[in-house]
Amino acid sequence: MFILASLMFFMMFIFIILGVLTLIFWIWMFADAIKKKDTAWIILLIIALFTGFFALVFALIYYFTLYKKNPRLHKRRKK
Repeated sequence: MFILASLMFFMMFIFIILGVLTLIFWIWMFADAIKKKDTAWIILLIIALFTGFFALVFALIYYFTLYKKNPRLHKRRKK
């Protein structure tokens, strides 16, 4: 019984960590879409946030189609 409770607690902890990481990644992609003023992706990412799982899917699609497409725009400038 104790082993089952420990396993359930561990799985719950893993899902919470994954959820927080997904939210952080979504916020990062959303901020990039706002910076580029890409209204279609902004609306899509907002809708995806309210659908739950699809927030990660759309954030990954945005990352691989637009964010990673031009890495020179995302490098920090040296002062």
